[in-house]
Amino acid sequence: MNKVIACIDDTPRAAVVCDFAIWASRLLDVQLAFLHVLDRHPERASVSDYSGALGIDSQESLLEQLSTLDEARSRLAQEQGRQILQAARQRAERAGVVNVDTLQRHGVLAETLLDIQPETRLVVMGQHQHSDLGRSSWFLMKMPSVSCARCSAPSW
Repeated sequence: MNKVIACIDDTPRAAVVCDFAIWASRLLDVQLAFLHVLDRHPERASVSDYSGALGIDSQESLLEQLSTLDEARSRLAQEQGRQILQAARQRAERAGVVNVDTLQRHGVLAETLLDIQPETRLVVMGQHQHSDLGRSSWFLMKMPSVSCARCSAPSW
């Protein structure tokens, strides 16, 4: 239990999550880690099954193109994640934090947080876009008991 984990993505609110995490890591005097999780949603496939309507050659060609497209999307998502994490690291370093780690994982955020729970002291995450808690709600989760606190932006 020696890290503050900041869960970040490409939303404008990620900057505030970074600032909270920077503040908390300084206050607790522990390592800061930024986490970006790449979700996989195969159930949201945008292509219908046309296998019965296509000839064999056409079907193989289409599947090849779809596979190439999926690979390109995955590479772009990974690169975007690296850039998000690098920007967060630079923000922390500009704020004077020297012990910064970045983590990029594939999967589901909740499962990823459970995986890294043994090394986590505090998790900072922003408001989900569908939240009913209001515009200025942010979350701090204390591990391992997973207690959750709502708070306003830090002032410094």
